[in-house]
Amino acid sequence: MALTAIQAETILIRRVGILMTAIGLDGTTITGNNPDLVDPMGYAIRYLGGTVTTITDIVDADLAVVTSALENEFFDIAEWRVLLSVQGNYVLVDTKIGPRDEKWGSLADNIDKLVARKEKQIKDTYGLGLQPLQADVISLDFAEHDITNIDASGN
Repeated sequence: MALTAIQAETILIRRVGILMTAIGLDGTTITGNNPDLVDPMGYAIRYLGGTVTTITDIVDADLAVVTSALENEFFDIAEWRVLLSVQGNYVLVDTKIGPRDEKWGSLADNIDKLVARKEKQIKDTYGLGLQPLQADVISLDFAEHDITNIDASGN
């Protein structure tokens, strides 16, 4: 059975919905068309070699590239992109009004740690950003030549 947009949103909301909601992104809607999950899902689809019909709307057919063997990678890549969106949209600051003291800066530090940890996990597991090694031959032609046998033309 192919992965659907609603299923993908369900998993991503379970993974990072609380953080999304905390900074004002939509961390609750699971309709198959959550605007704050379109970019992360689209990025993960393109990373896995697929294409999207419309960059601003992920449909079930776009997820056809996500076979059961690629589901974990898809969700990890999409989650990482959601965390980057959370990090990029974070604007909350520490606030103190009378006895009320909110330390929102510590949430920013935690988000930074989550992003770094997810990046490391993806690199270690899937090699994100790492190109495969290639080998080739370089010919430098620096051998000594007998200059007494060179004619006027340089040969």
